[in-house]
Amino acid sequence: CGVLLMATTQQYGGYTSMLDITDDLDVALFFTQSFLNQETKKYELCNPNQSNVIYVMAEGRGTCTLDVSTQMFKNATGNGINRLPPRIENQKCGLLTGASVFGKNAYGYRIVAKIHLHGDGILTTKKVEDMFPDLESDSLYKTYYDVEPKLVGLYG
Repeated sequence: CGVLLMATTQQYGGYTSMLDITDDLDVALFFTQSFLNQETKKYELCNPNQSNVIYVMAEGRGTCTLDVSTQMFKNATGNGINRLPPRIENQKCGLLTGASVFGKNAYGYRIVAKIHLHGDGILTTKKVEDMFPDLESDSLYKTYYDVEPKLVGLYG
């Protein structure tokens, strides 16, 4: 249950050592064509530029990939969860666990290709509303929004 909590924290904007991944190319394109507006705290679509990259990563048996949408939430249905939260489902969320005090960050070793995107011809079909459903549509988002923790001390 602790991993489920950390994974949902990551997907809803919390701080973790995990890296978001997806196996859906259109979802990946969305994130190369969007940015988080710091004033509104909402994602907005933009044109791809030279810095937009999709990383293709190798995966094999025993890797540290967590497929949030198909494994963790669906396995939690016995704990009162009867459907995937819309954000998790729409983003086809997955995660790679990051480095810890016991191990090094191995993301770089798993990259097999980098797809650089730029120009007007590469467009996602996803909309911001698809990727980030509103509070009324996503009760898990509403829960995180209502209890938004405030960082103190070292971080604030």
